[in-house]
Amino acid sequence: MRQLGTWAIAGFVGVIGVACAGASGSDLLDAPGSSSGASGGASSGATSSGTSGATSSGSSSSGASSSGASSSGASSSASSSGASSGDAGTPAKIKCGATSCKPGVEICCRKPGIPNPEYGCTAPNACNGTNALAIPCDDAADCAAAGQTGTVCCARTISAIDSRVNKITCEKPSNCVGDQSAIVCDPSLPSTGQCAATLSCKASVVSLPDYNLCLR
Repeated sequence: MRQLGTWAIAGFVGVIGVACAGASGSDLLDAPGSSSGASGGASSGATSSGTSGATSSGSSSSGASSSGASSSGASSSASSSGASSGDAGTPAKIKCGATSCKPGVEICCRKPGIPNPEYGCTAPNACNGTNALAIPCDDAADCAAAGQTGTVCCARTISAIDSRVNKITCEKPSNCVGDQSAIVCDPSLPSTGQCAATLSCKASVVSLPDYNLCLR
């Protein structure tokens, strides 16, 4: 009887271990961030505006913290590392894989690919296809160049428990708040003025691979 009880407990623990291994964190909603650079293998399941798709490296728990979301304000810490080379000192441009697109005239369109996603510049409203993600900006400078001065480049996630970004738009800083949004930022500039006081500009690993977000 004691032998049977031991094996039953071991089996239960094994099931719990497998279940836990299937869950992964979110750099946006859990907000650990990463300053070492974004993953080169962005999700092939990136979604288009307003739609959902397959996960890139998992989703956050339903009790995700809102501390990773960006808001208006300034950060006391700066970070120059990250995925994007940034627009500082150069005409505004949208990072788009190995190339760049002209804000207001073009957008970057990311589509699923194997093994890595495919990037290309398209006309606005021309980024179509299953799980395509329209990227009209990668920082506030792109929004200003597109005629939307005073706005920030705001990334929004699919849901409160799925932290993959599925919509990017230029919005007022006061609107880009909450645990389902974050400001897309320029890592070559100080975080002060781009991110909230408790956040800094870091490479996104899960929510928006190949780009930078204001994270804790």
